[in-house]
Amino acid sequence: MTVASDLSVLAVDIGGTKIAAAEVSGERIAKRWQAPTPRTGRGDDLIAAIAELAPKSGFGAVAVATTGIVRDGALTALNPQTLPIEDGYPIASAIERAFGMPPLVVNDAQAAAWAEFRLGAGRGFRNFAFFTVSTGIGCGLVVDGRLESGATGLAGHVGHAMSDPGGIPCGCGRRGCLETVASGSRIR
Repeated sequence: MTVASDLSVLAVDIGGTKIAAAEVSGERIAKRWQAPTPRTGRGDDLIAAIAELAPKSGFGAVAVATTGIVRDGALTALNPQTLPIEDGYPIASAIERAFGMPPLVVNDAQAAAWAEFRLGAGRGFRNFAFFTVSTGIGCGLVVDGRLESGATGLAGHVGHAMSDPGGIPCGCGRRGCLETVASGSRIR
């Protein structure tokens, strides 16, 4: 995706608790908006909430980082309690309809891993792992200088690794996932 240098980017972060959006010009955040993540289970309500946050035009590109599995422009929640949405929701085409341009849509932990690899703590390394502890737990991997997404779209994801076989039920349907004991929503 190429962006004209005089146009800003609409950057959107979809989390289990909130949606954050920002107008980014170069390396500067020009404006920022935030709203709670809708809990209706409908992807269209999620897109409507994003569309209400920011202007619909004036951007050279739209980039979205989201919790969950992103594959071929579709979003599936790994844990429906974290992000209630229909399986395989066509998020890329829905955002394109809302903002008039095709977006870049990636998993949030993978986006953070790539950003740190390129601009932050991972600079100068060929291999890099980024862990995020928020509403859930995620991980993004850079291996040999390339962002890994894996065959299923979640290479490196650790939130649903089993930490306690007899543990409490997780929203993903398994028991004892790491998220059930160590995520931001569990650590208080």
